[in-house]
Amino acid sequence: MLSALVSLTALAMAGAITGSFLALISQRYSPPLSTTQWLRSLCHPASRCSGCRQRLAWRDLIPVISWLALGGRCRYCHCAITAQPLIFELICALIFISSGTLFSSRVMQLCVALCGCLLLLLADIDRRYQRLPDPLTSLLLWSGLGSSLCQSELTASAAILGALSGYLAFWLLALLYRLLRKREGLGRGDMKLFAALGAWGGWQALPLIATIAASLAFGLLMIFYLAGKTWDKEAPLPFGPFLAAAGWYVVIAQSPLSQNLLL
Repeated sequence: MLSALVSLTALAMAGAITGSFLALISQRYSPPLSTTQWLRSLCHPASRCSGCRQRLAWRDLIPVISWLALGGRCRYCHCAITAQPLIFELICALIFISSGTLFSSRVMQLCVALCGCLLLLLADIDRRYQRLPDPLTSLLLWSGLGSSLCQSELTASAAILGALSGYLAFWLLALLYRLLRKREGLGRGDMKLFAALGAWGGWQALPLIATIAASLAFGLLMIFYLAGKTWDKEAPLPFGPFLAAAGWYVVIAQSPLSQNLLL
């Protein structure tokens, strides 16, 4: 019992630390930046308060603890601090706990944790910029294909077919939408993300991923409607966050322990 608690605590801490770094990666992404410029921005400048521009000390950057200790405000100017880093840290802690407890293979634990981190990054960047950066979707695709070599639940051929089927399915859907509505409905980033999720779940999982993602998007629109608000028809609804959530569910559900729990 004690060893299990220590293991969960270690996973949560590792996830929170990783989540803090992922929040930085997401915050410093900007569509005009090249991949090289984006990577360089992670090293310079140092983290500063967005209000007073004071450089933050190490004690202000401790995952979860610093944000809670400061009450969500800057130590120097008392300006409100965005909760994004805290949310990233908590979600990433759950990602690490899920991957570490539901998969027995160390390699699969690392692969699934990487998958969750990439999906979190893609969801947040798409939410803010309606962009799904190629370096992230490509890494998600290749890690999915690579993970198929380390597990018995998904064969390499199923992963490759899933990637090809995912891209082709969304490409055809986008073509049909463009012919009917005379405008773009799905971006190439969505096609690449769906292909990457096909590599992780296999072609058999694609209908489930699409159904869950569409249901989540419809649910959000219904919440807007019930709240008396409407979504601007001219503003595209980013589909990446819904695909990411659906894809993560399918990846986690593939673990033997998850299947036993579902049964």
